[in-house]
Amino acid sequence: MRRIRRRLSRPSLFARIYPIHLGIVAAALLLVAGTALVTYARADDSRIVARLATIARIVAAGLPDDADGAQEYLSGIIGAASLDSIDVFASDGSLTYGVPTGAHSRTLGRRTDSGIVRLDTTRYAYAVEPLSADGARPGIERVRVVERLDLGPSRRGRAILTVLTALTLTLCAAAAILFRYLRWIDQPISAIRSTARHLARGELNVRVRAQGPAELLALAADIDEMANQLRRRIADISHQRNQLEAILSSMLEGVVVLDGSQTIVSLNDAAGRLLSVSPPSATGRTLLDALRNAQLDEVAREALTGDQPVERTITLYRERPLHVQVHATALEPNGASPRGSLIVLNDITRLVQLEALRREFVANVSHELRTPITSIKGFVETLLDDETADREEQRRFLGIVLHHTNRLNAIIEDLLSLSRLEQPDQQLRFERFAIATVVESAIEACSSRIAEKRIPIEREVTDGYAWGNPSLIEQALINLIDNAVKYSAAGSPVSVAVSRRDASLVIQVRDRGAGIPARDLPRVFERFYRTDRARSRELGGTGLGLAIVKHIALAHHGRVDVESVYAEGSTFTIEIPQTAAPEGEPDAPT
Repeated sequence: MRRIRRRLSRPSLFARIYPIHLGIVAAALLLVAGTALVTYARADDSRIVARLATIARIVAAGLPDDADGAQEYLSGIIGAASLDSIDVFASDGSLTYGVPTGAHSRTLGRRTDSGIVRLDTTRYAYAVEPLSADGARPGIERVRVVERLDLGPSRRGRAILTVLTALTLTLCAAAAILFRYLRWIDQPISAIRSTARHLARGELNVRVRAQGPAELLALAADIDEMANQLRRRIADISHQRNQLEAILSSMLEGVVVLDGSQTIVSLNDAAGRLLSVSPPSATGRTLLDALRNAQLDEVAREALTGDQPVERTITLYRERPLHVQVHATALEPNGASPRGSLIVLNDITRLVQLEALRREFVANVSHELRTPITSIKGFVETLLDDETADREEQRRFLGIVLHHTNRLNAIIEDLLSLSRLEQPDQQLRFERFAIATVVESAIEACSSRIAEKRIPIEREVTDGYAWGNPSLIEQALINLIDNAVKYSAAGSPVSVAVSRRDASLVIQVRDRGAGIPARDLPRVFERFYRTDRARSRELGGTGLGLAIVKHIALAHHGRVDVESVYAEGSTFTIEIPQTAAPEGEPDAPT
């Protein structure tokens, strides 16, 4: 790009070729003028010599015989013809007489030809004419006429001035014509150069606007078409890049692209979040330098040097451990780009946690089911093997079997209830119901256990109606009251309070029983979680009651909380919003 800009910043074609062409035209004109001047000078010299030759013939023809008459005759010719001298030579070559006498005898000597001669700084033209045979006189052979050429302004000087004037005018006219012609050629070239500068700067909407020769206009049209195609291709590439960036940005998986030296070429936002790094700050740095993770660097190097994709699960230690599935594959070289690698990161922490929960759930279910099944099997085998057992003993064994069967049935029913509540497409029937009626029904359902432990129930119930599913709310109350009674000492009171707080229905069940240790509070709503497993089984719990309460609250878009002090008692609170009825139902009570 810099090389193109340097070339485009050079002087214009006009600035470079105009002086050259003008110099060529000037040189040609000077050559023509010089040739013309030389030709003119030669022609002028020939003309002067011919004129002198004519004068010489006239002199030779009219030369008097006597010396005095000849001198007077020659003087008249010199004055009339503006000659410098006329010499008359004898047959032996000696000067007989002349006017002025002997003026050029030494300088011209005995020349018998005609021509132009330069003597010192003066040019002379001379012509020699022999005397005609009919006019010959004894002792006289030829006549020489001499004219000095450098006296005053001459025709040659005027000719030179004329030629120089014509040369100047011609050169000016040629310069103007050449200027106009080269401008006509240079204008589209300059427009093309200007457009090329704009294209080099990325301004692809600029077009060539010029007039000139058809060839240059065709070139301008080709450049415009090239700019159109380039703009369309760049637009397509930008669109594809924007789409790719949008896809990468919206992906939940992290994507990291490396070159052959393990330098990060790009990474998306998801990768930045997973690796706790800002994408702009990491780009251009090596993977190990930017992320400080030897496991990820090892996977990338293995993919870069190998022929097969590499897949591995690594753990990133943050505030909470992140389990990341890494899939790395090599990118084959493309043109000047060397071999690189592509890393895809998938956060499987939730899957790992769910898998752990699944294993724990299966283990808990297996454990909870195995205990009653083992007891049932043992007592049934005893009844089958011991035929001598009396009827009272058999009834006791069958009572134990029935107890464990009921426990199995309770576990299965609770599991089915949880499964129904956790279904995302579960459609609950919400309706307007009397609060006090639901509370009394729940207390009545627990009446046998309440009576067995002589537990007084304290009621603080607001009169009126609520919005929700009365059966599920009653089930939640039964589970909470049953728990409160089970873990309370005989005669210890349990209170049930229902009130309104802002736009929510608040249900509280408070006991003064054993309480829950602080370390167990975050997990009491998990399936099969018990603070005291042995005591829970002894009291007949399934370990699913509080989990069911939690999901009933969530099904009503509410929540459940617990406050407890160990050895002093616990308070469970259900809060159910009453602001609006579900779609398609009557309005919620106000």
